Parts: sequence; C-alpha cells; structure tokens
Amino acid sequence: MLLSGYQTPASIRRRGRARLTAWLAARSVRGADAVATTALEAAQAQQTALPGEEIAAQIVADLATQILALDERLKRIDRQIRDTFRRHPQAEIIESMPGLGPILGAAFVAARDLAAYADAGHLASAAGLVPVPRDSGRARRRG
Repeated sequence: MLLSGYQTPASIRRRGRARLTAWLAARSVRGADAVATTALEAAQAQQTALPGEEIAAQIVADLATQILALDERLKRIDRQIRDTFRRHPQAEIIESMPGLGPILGAAFVAARDLAAYADAGHLASAAGLVPVPRDSGRARRRG
C-alpha cells in the first residue's frame, strides 16, 4: 500500500510521519504508525537521489496498484467460491471435517463425485483425513 502512493525516500521524507500515518490509516493499513515510522527511518538513511528515479517510481506505483487490485480480485473470487459452495447440499457435512473449509471443500466437490462414497468414513479417507495402512503383500503390521 505504501508503494502505491510513495516510492522515493524524498517523497516519504516530505510527507512526514504524522501525515504518512494518517494516509496509511485511511487505507486500513494495519499498524500504520509502525509502518510509517519504519519507512521514514529508511528514507532518512537514503539521501542519494539517482537519475531515472522518478521513472522507476512511476513503474513501482503502477505495479503496486496492480498488485492491490489483484488482491481485491482474489478476495472477491474467494467470496464467490465460498458462497457458491455453501449452497451445495453437502457443504455443511464437508466443512465439518477437520481441514476442509469452503475453498478446499469446493475443490473437493469439483474433483470428486460425492455419491461414489458409501459413508462419511470413506469420504474422510479419500480426503486424506484418516490414516490408511500402506503395508505391501500379505504381511500386516502388528501393534
């Protein structure tokens, strides 16, 4: 989030800690004060400006904005998957198994025909939630 608005040490120093903290907090950045303080300390340690710095700053700002937009898109898709999965008639049963939430449950439903499992134990075994003996041949481990 910081890089979407401020890319160079000079721009961070000009903004100052209080205004940078307020800018970050307005964008729901967790620990905005700590982020602003750390950024300002790093900016104070970097006093050299390089040729082409402004062009590089524009590229960084564009990339940061694209990453933030991608993150929002992924959150929206996750919500759509969760909402669609929870309308499945067996969603509650699938989610009740340890380790299977809405996203993994939706992937499981998409990859498996749930009617092929005789009971919940067989389904849990297929999901890898139940230990299965891996003995070869006729020999069996004895406890």
